[in-house]
Amino acid sequence: MTFKQAAVIIAAAGRGDRLAENTNGTPKQFTRLGGVPLFVWSLTTFMQHPKIKEVVLVVPKEWLNKTRALLLKHLPQYAQHVTIIAGGKLRQESVYLALEALASQAQPPSYVLIHDAARPFITSSYIDQIMTALEKGLACTLAIPLSDSIREIKDTAIVQEMDRNLLALMQTPQGAELKLMLEAHRLARKKQYETTDDATLIQAYGVNTTIVAGSRLNLKITQADDLLIANALIDSYGWRPGKVNTVTKG
Repeated sequence: MTFKQAAVIIAAAGRGDRLAENTNGTPKQFTRLGGVPLFVWSLTTFMQHPKIKEVVLVVPKEWLNKTRALLLKHLPQYAQHVTIIAGGKLRQESVYLALEALASQAQPPSYVLIHDAARPFITSSYIDQIMTALEKGLACTLAIPLSDSIREIKDTAIVQEMDRNLLALMQTPQGAELKLMLEAHRLARKKQYETTDDATLIQAYGVNTTIVAGSRLNLKITQADDLLIANALIDSYGWRPGKVNTVTKG
């Protein structure tokens, strides 16, 4: 039997306050997109990929039972390959708990990809590129260049110009060998170092992170207008969970 090579952690334990105020308090990862909960989109794509062994879905503690019910309703064929655990107060803590859960298995996966549930339009081609980098022994992340002018500001006033050619917008998935990612998280906890993405923890551990060119269509749903854009993309391209691509209409 050929085993798949990687596990995926989907971070879905946040409160999404900037969007929740427009969704009657429902955390954004459970907001409906195209008729299904937001987390279903990326989860479907990962579970359909031949090199993904399993997914750890990290959710708020009070949503554990409801998430299990939603998984059985929308993706019953994948339920046995998805582990649902309660997250921490911060994203970094949630990812750490999932990493420890993976490492405690009798046969831990070699690699781990970490993805935000708020990015529904990840594609199999990007997973391929991430896996290729991992199999070459590289830690990696999707990222895109900046197109707007960037300025440092203070109290609404411009302080200085910043060179956008030296900057990038981080996306997910971000990946590394499971052992490396876990050691980076453990060191950060020991030093009480906090950040908002896992590639930064890898860098802080002393290992370079390779950039894999991402896409603006791999957008992160944070505010209400992001949800409008996501729905417009679905309507325009006919996307549905597991059937997303970045090829525009001819």
